[in-house]
Amino acid sequence: MNLAELNLNVRIHTPFKYKFIVVKGKDNIDLLDRLTTNDLKSLKSMEHAYSLLVSPKGRMIEMLSILNIEGQIILGCSEDSLNKVLEWIDFYTFGEEVEITLDQKEYQSKIMIMGENSISFINFIFGIDMSLSEGKSMFIALNKQLYGRIKLLIVNKNYFDFGHFEIYASREDIDYILKLFKQNRHNFKLVEYLNDDQFNNYRIVNNLAGYPSEINENLFNQS
Repeated sequence: MNLAELNLNVRIHTPFKYKFIVVKGKDNIDLLDRLTTNDLKSLKSMEHAYSLLVSPKGRMIEMLSILNIEGQIILGCSEDSLNKVLEWIDFYTFGEEVEITLDQKEYQSKIMIMGENSISFINFIFGIDMSLSEGKSMFIALNKQLYGRIKLLIVNKNYFDFGHFEIYASREDIDYILKLFKQNRHNFKLVEYLNDDQFNNYRIVNNLAGYPSEINENLFNQS
């Protein structure tokens, strides 16, 4: 099937100022459950949730993307908030057995794929028949020319748009996937690639906060 024949509504964005934190250890979920707003103890393996990291006064420090991968937790946050998040976790860790790793190779970058036809887009590109419900994730293997097989993690987040999926991988593999998209551009010429400014305009139009300050200013404006 040529996807250009479909009435596609797919947007692709690769945020370059985004960081992943891997939290391992037997107390990782208990610690993050205590530090953030959502109930994370019920988060099963291969499940994703958002949760707010807040100060004792209720001010938002960061909206964390939290993914449980077989007991290790993958946190996603903006690069601007990275140091605050790490300092907050360290400050409020009281004897819990946790190990924090930055820039783990498997999770260094991501591609956001958004829109009502995003799942058709993903299935076409990777030759799979994926059907992920919201908050679920899965691994897929891909043959990378001259480099053997690579492993990608696909997550259904459904936040910035209906059909919001993300692909986690190393920076090298994300670059390869983007090239793969462009090599097949004739099949999906109606797909829109968003740079940082275009993505910010898109989320603002859809009334989606992207930074803690945007929420804090609305909730705690003293003027």
